[in-house]
Formats: sequence, C-alpha cells, structure tokens
Amino acid sequence: MWNEWCDAQRTTNTTQLNEQEQQLHRWLPPRQGWLKCNVDAGFHNDGSITSGGWCIRDDVGQFIHAGSYWLNGKYSILEAEALAILEAMKVVCNMNLEHVTFESDSQSVVAAIQANHVGVSNFSLLIASIKSLLILKYTF
Repeated sequence: MWNEWCDAQRTTNTTQLNEQEQQLHRWLPPRQGWLKCNVDAGFHNDGSITSGGWCIRDDVGQFIHAGSYWLNGKYSILEAEALAILEAMKVVCNMNLEHVTFESDSQSVVAAIQANHVGVSNFSLLIASIKSLLILKYTF
C-alpha cells in the first residue's frame, strides 16, 4: 500500500507541475505602434454560467483597458471562446481603437476564424461576426 501511495503522489505532483508549466506562457508584445488584446473564457457553477475577459496592452506592455462579463446559460467551450473574442472586439470598436491584434489560447477558434468554412450553428454565426469585424480593421 505504501508503494502505491508513493506512486500516486509522484503522478499527482508531476501532473500538477505539467499543468502549471502549461500556464507559464510569456506575454509577447504586438508590433510597434499596435495594441494587443488577450482574450479568454471560463465556466462556473457546473457550466451554467459562462464568463469572458480581455486585457488590452500596448507594445511596451502598458495597460490600456480590461473588461469581463458573465452570462447565464451553457455554451460549448468553442462558443464561449468565440463569444469572448467577439465581446472584446465590440469594446475595442466602441473605444475607437485602431491597430489591435487579438490573441486567444483556443487554437480551434483561431483556426475557424482563419478558415473559409461557413455554417449555420451558433459557433459558425459567432465566427462570421468576428470575421466581419476583422475585415474592418483588426488582425488575429
């Protein structure tokens, strides 16, 4: 039993270290004269509440603006990540900011934004809305 407990502790500690390492990403600035908006989504209360947040910084890392929101309702992870990007983009538009790069940790959402796929799901509609705003003046 002692050996099994020791093995379990080693596995748990290794898993915790791997999870912590995955979150230790260094922020990279946008090109000179641009802003970067980092975006993320989250879930609370067994997924019945979805939240999103963003932080805008300039090319030297100076804080410009941040925001967040909470929505009642269950969204898929992809929908929540896309919704967070869309909400951040709306705020950036309302602030009349230009030369803004958006960054998300969701590779699937980024791939969908960069793809030519068109669909009728909620996720596809969110992606279409993001693409419409990107056409105006932003990069991803």
